[in-house]
Amino acid sequence: MPNLYAPFNEKQVEYLRRAVAPSCWLAVAEGGKRASKNLLQILGWCIYLENAPDKLHAAAAPTIAAAQTNIWDSNGFGIENFFAGRCRRAVYNEKPCLRVNTRSGEKIILALGGSKAGDEKLFRGFSFGSVMITEAPKCTQQFLNELIDRTIASHARKIFIDLNPEAPRHWIYKDFLDLHDKKQRDNPDYGYVWQHFTLYDNTSLSDEQIAGVLATYDDKSLWFLREILGLRANAEGSIFKQVAANPKAYMRDAMLPLLNANCFNVGIDWGGNGSKTTAVVSGIFNNWKDIQIIASMRLADENPNLDIEAINTCIYNFLNLVLKEYPGLRIAGIFADNENQIALKSLRSFLEKKRFPAVVRGCDKAPIMDRIRLKTTLLNQARYTFLMPLAQNALQSTAEQLWNPKKDDERLDDGTCDIDTADAEEYSWTYYMRALRRALG
Repeated sequence: MPNLYAPFNEKQVEYLRRAVAPSCWLAVAEGGKRASKNLLQILGWCIYLENAPDKLHAAAAPTIAAAQTNIWDSNGFGIENFFAGRCRRAVYNEKPCLRVNTRSGEKIILALGGSKAGDEKLFRGFSFGSVMITEAPKCTQQFLNELIDRTIASHARKIFIDLNPEAPRHWIYKDFLDLHDKKQRDNPDYGYVWQHFTLYDNTSLSDEQIAGVLATYDDKSLWFLREILGLRANAEGSIFKQVAANPKAYMRDAMLPLLNANCFNVGIDWGGNGSKTTAVVSGIFNNWKDIQIIASMRLADENPNLDIEAINTCIYNFLNLVLKEYPGLRIAGIFADNENQIALKSLRSFLEKKRFPAVVRGCDKAPIMDRIRLKTTLLNQARYTFLMPLAQNALQSTAEQLWNPKKDDERLDDGTCDIDTADAEEYSWTYYMRALRRALG
């Protein structure tokens, strides 16, 4: 029989041995990305499943698709690989499952998703012998609690959890892991095993590959602390520290070659309640690898009584200025904040009457943290730049954005930073986030 532990280092092997021991009922792997946490947990779970006395088990993630992708498949190293020739995809009680033939009989492994309120109701009444939960903090607290409660009647209870670090006050620590950590300290036989892993534990990466990855990060950023060092770090101070410290490094005097452009788009954030109407033009270049902010506009004297037609005229004049300044630029889409449908429809009608060659549609409002994460990655790789002089507002907005000191992982929005331009800038490219992420490799 092949040595299942061969691909792992000494720390990983020791963790696996403790995790699969009958004395352990809760095994948690935490740390940075690409630290082999998921593969370790899958292997440990499969070793357990071979001799598990219960028939029904659950693989869980924020979504059912994520559970299937990250646990069943996992880039060819998931449950389906371990039990190759002994498992098949099926349906159990109208839920997707794997039917697996093990030494101790057939096992049914449901795929469950838990990112939305109420997801926990979909499996109430089930009893699971074991569960594996990947990306646990992205699931709701109610989902996690219910899933764990469903294992109480197990004949050999086992729960595997993996997670990337969150802010120290996140509920996954405050209301869950800290409790079990204390119980383990008070009672060495409690059965809780926890281990921290980082990129440096990934034995499939060479020193040169790791060095290449590290070169794409700002070593003072939140993302470096969490994703590389695997620390439970608070977001504080400047969001884009690299731009705040050296904005000139991100200024460009010439547009990237038009021949290499994938598309140009406009993002619009409507004013009101103290905020300003803003518009930003961005270009995506080089097979979705680069973003260049072409121009930005912020209405300086907006007030609640400003006529919507006046706003439409300002946006129209701004877009014509950009097209005149950069001949050959063609706008593919105009993505506006869809929370103000009246303003959106008014601008659409206005531009149609002007025969402007682009359609106004609602923006794709990806989570703010996802937008910040992608922008940070591109900035660190020198693939996110600002074309001067028309993009000056967007550059200034990027440099001055701050984390909210009173709330974890939230951008400060109290009027001290130009968040209006930030939103418009991000709306201009969020529709293409999937392509941009794929280009990151």
